[in-house]
Amino acid sequence: MDFEHFSISRDLFYLSGAFMGLVLGYMFGLFRHYVTAPSRNRRITLLFCLLSGALGSLALSLVYSRGLILHASSLFIPAGIWVLVFALAVCFPRAAACPLILLTGILVVWVGYSFLRLPPAEASSVPLLSLYNDGEGVFSVRSPGSETIGSGDRAEAVPIRIIGNSGVLEFHGTIISVDPRYPIIGSMIRGTITAIRQNNESLFEKSPLNEPLLKAYYSRPAHGTNSRRLGFTIGNYESTFPADTIPPGKNLAVLFNGRSLVFKPSWPVGH
Repeated sequence: MDFEHFSISRDLFYLSGAFMGLVLGYMFGLFRHYVTAPSRNRRITLLFCLLSGALGSLALSLVYSRGLILHASSLFIPAGIWVLVFALAVCFPRAAACPLILLTGILVVWVGYSFLRLPPAEASSVPLLSLYNDGEGVFSVRSPGSETIGSGDRAEAVPIRIIGNSGVLEFHGTIISVDPRYPIIGSMIRGTITAIRQNNESLFEKSPLNEPLLKAYYSRPAHGTNSRRLGFTIGNYESTFPADTIPPGKNLAVLFNGRSLVFKPSWPVGH
């Protein structure tokens, strides 16, 4: 099962668990002494609607994955947690539902700030950085971010000077991958080029991971090792490229192929 089918099937599987938690919560609520007959009838109607949603989401997950989602046993515990959380949210709306909504909002903002704004690094589909030779030893560095190929002219350019337009450029990058069990963002791979160096001299160093709120969280390991925090795997990568092989007026794109940083000269990212 490829990444797209797995991610959609996983999210539908989790959605089914959320619906099931709501169903259980409303079922337990039917036995409370203060529930009147009209209120009980409305709750039963809503319960059946939610049960239909749970079964429909599960059916779609099975169909989309061709039944393979049932072999992903690592998803069962997170799905069970979804059932428990949503059941508690219905049974105790003030004690559980309100904190759950606040916590979800905080997590969404944090994931967007710390991960989703980094360029995608899956299957070398988008360059993490492009280096344009302006001539006379001056280069423009662009970080395309999440923009599509060909729209790099909207990215901010940072001019750097390469001494003698020769020698070897060292590119340093950080790649972050997410555990597949996470909903929505699970299995995503994103990253950024953190530095360009030549002869031990820093030519370019600009990374969102060095911001105060992220520096402590993304305590990046040494080259060749990985660190894992809360399902986020962070790895550092280094690679070199001869500076004199980038002709004036041409781009050099830096990408991640799943194992290392790779280079593609004359990549169609506009200057």
